[in-house]
Amino acid sequence: MKKILIYMVVLSTIIVAGENYGHVNGDKITDKDVQVLLGRPIDLNMLPQNDKKKIIDQIVKRKLLVKDAMKSGVANKKEFKEALNDLKEGLLLEYWMQQKMKKIKISYKEQKDFYNKNRKSFTQKEVLKARHILLDTQSEAKDLINKINKSSNKKSAFIAFAKSHSKGPSGKNGGDLGWFEPKSMVPEFSKAASKLKKGTYSKVPVKTNFGYHIIYLEDKKSRGVASFDDSKIKIQKILAERKLMKVIDKRVDVLKKTANISIK
Repeated sequence: MKKILIYMVVLSTIIVAGENYGHVNGDKITDKDVQVLLGRPIDLNMLPQNDKKKIIDQIVKRKLLVKDAMKSGVANKKEFKEALNDLKEGLLLEYWMQQKMKKIKISYKEQKDFYNKNRKSFTQKEVLKARHILLDTQSEAKDLINKINKSSNKKSAFIAFAKSHSKGPSGKNGGDLGWFEPKSMVPEFSKAASKLKKGTYSKVPVKTNFGYHIIYLEDKKSRGVASFDDSKIKIQKILAERKLMKVIDKRVDVLKKTANISIK
């Protein structure tokens, strides 16, 4: 049951169609297809062109094979219908648990008490909060760095230049990358970002396979015990899962009283 519960929590994220990357016989290729294929959401525009093409090619193959399988009549076979029914039952149970989970309330005191009793288990990896401007050439990057250097409000200038010059999808948001672990970025980017001090930016363009970056480090959290505020989401999830298991066990006890159960 615990494995089902964890899987259910993962599935609670709603998959939306999102960006259109093309189509196969009129069927659009969207972010939903990417998430179904990879098992997690990812912005294809942040990947190198070659990797993006490989993923889209896999989605195309999948769509073609699904259509071909439907035409073959396999969906009418008894074995398929039985397997489909098993999947429906599993999905029904997961959806039912989602609805129960939505009704569960976790008080601030419960969260705080749990944190205080388990403080050492809430470790925090090094994370960075940064912005970047992505450009095609080194000369473009150097030119923008010089302009930022001359600005009285360097952060505001950086955000403005990101919106007007950055080639990356984060440009429209002022280059905001949010919080991330260094290892989640390409090595050259991570190394340069980790060396920066809070409120500073790279004075030399950082070259990666995407192009040339100018990086602004907004904040940094060192490795160690995570604060209560940084642990709240994890705590809420743990406590909600525990309460849900109690709800499920209680409901099963009620159902058993009126059920006709025979075990051989």
